Amino acid sequence: MTSPSFMLKVDRAREHLHAFDVEASAWIEGKPYAAVDEPDPGPFLYPFPYPIPGTQARRFRVVRVDPVPDPLGPIIGDCVHNLRSSLDHLALALARSFTPAMTEGQIEGSEFPVSFTRPMTSGEENPKRSGASPRPLG
Repeated sequence: MTSPSFMLKVDRAREHLHAFDVEASAWIEGKPYAAVDEPDPGPFLYPFPYPIPGTQARRFRVVRVDPVPDPLGPIIGDCVHNLRSSLDHLALALARSFTPAMTEGQIEGSEFPVSFTRPMTSGEENPKRSGASPRPLG
């Protein structure tokens, strides 16, 4: 039996995540950073006293970070895109199970409703949920 398309999208996202892990691990193992351990310049920088009187506080300062390898951005972008796409595929699968005779327009307009800047109005959300059950699952 073939896996549902939303699971295929999740599986593909896992592949991208693994590729990201391989690339990022190789970059990190190359020690792409340098830090120095130095005495803290003094308590005047802090609104609180040193925890142990008479001791010298230390600080670690990053002095070099190599550029992040170019492939990392697109790889994680592909991962996130596949996860977002899996939500659209899941929304369509749920809508089809609730409304088996969906129209082409309902199928084309079906997506998982996500709003980034403000809550969606019902006019914006309803076409995305066309064919889906108005009740929450569970």
